[in-house]
Amino acid sequence: MSFGWSWEFVEGRLDQDWLGDMNRSLRRHPPVHLLVRSLFQVEEGEDEPDAPEDDDARRSQFIEAFRGLGGTLH
Repeated sequence: MSFGWSWEFVEGRLDQDWLGDMNRSLRRHPPVHLLVRSLFQVEEGEDEPDAPEDDDARRSQFIEAFRGLGGTLH
């Protein structure tokens, strides 16, 4: 995972305690891409299903999957 930090920042700031705090924070508040992957039950490295090329079809497919997981639209 990249946070856009420079090597100087990492070398000057990263220690065992800080790394532990960061890992605990990320476990409590995972990045959005990991939440979405979990929501759609996609394993890391798994091939993504073919998405329709048409925007309307992609939108419909997403809404169908969202509703299938219990989501509602207002």
